Amino acid sequence: MWEPKECCCLKIKTGSLLLGGFLLITSVIFIVMDATMLADGSVLQIVPNHCADSEDPADCYDFYFKWARGTVAFGLAIGVIQALVSSLLLYGILMEKTRLFIPFMLVLLTQIFIHIIFALDLLYMAGTLQYWTEMITYGVIFTLVIFLEVFFLLVVRAHYLQVRRSKMIECLVMQKYASDSTIGNEICSLFKNV
Repeated sequence: MWEPKECCCLKIKTGSLLLGGFLLITSVIFIVMDATMLADGSVLQIVPNHCADSEDPADCYDFYFKWARGTVAFGLAIGVIQALVSSLLLYGILMEKTRLFIPFMLVLLTQIFIHIIFALDLLYMAGTLQYWTEMITYGVIFTLVIFLEVFFLLVVRAHYLQVRRSKMIECLVMQKYASDSTIGNEICSLFKNV
């Protein structure tokens, strides 16, 4: 699998740190926005715009209200999870604990699949309602988002592998040159707990 050697002309470690920090900040912003939308009811402002031209406005309003509220609540949950795993990633990078990279990579992979499903759902809804401009806009936006998420995942994975390889080399060197084989084995057992 392809491994990027650098991230936007920066070292992989720096790129991973910037990525973790950026995602932590944006997830906190989205948590505040989603919580505000749910608390003050501004999610209801989206619904009437779509139901004005409907044959059955009450049914349309009910459907879109549930859909909009569920989407915002789901976004809030994703934001909280993203903030937690971004914090773990930052701590893992700074302390070189590769075990803490894994939750971030799993959440990002899951998020990629969710965005693919969500994009297909939005494209389907825009197509059935014949909102062609919105359909093209959604398609372009989600394509860019998914592309960036895959690139971010590859950058963090490359740093994960880089740290694992460097620790493996340290372990092998310590085993080879340790005068007492128990010291080398103890150091390598520490590597397994990283």
